[in-house]
Amino acid sequence: MIVDPGIPLVNRSDAYPPYSSGTAADVWIRGVQGDVWVGNVWPGACVFPNFLLNRTVAWWEETVRAFHDKVSSHEVSRQRVHLTPALLWSFLRTHTNL
Repeated sequence: MIVDPGIPLVNRSDAYPPYSSGTAADVWIRGVQGDVWVGNVWPGACVFPNFLLNRTVAWWEETVRAFHDKVSSHEVSRQRVHLTPALLWSFLRTHTNL
């Protein structure tokens, strides 16, 4: 199974629990002006966890644990976080001097 950290941007915060809990925990990557950075990946517009923050790591662990508890451990024997080089490059071009 691939666990993608791109969380779909939704109009209602209660529509997708990872989005609402991540927003409440203030874990999203922010641009230099302080706005939440939005990128486009397979589900469309997404926000992304800032794994440089300890609170984000704790939030991610809890979110993945809650998901894992809902499916059998047989189905989720291996997990991989999917973050494409194109997405990283897009972020770096937008928020650095590259």
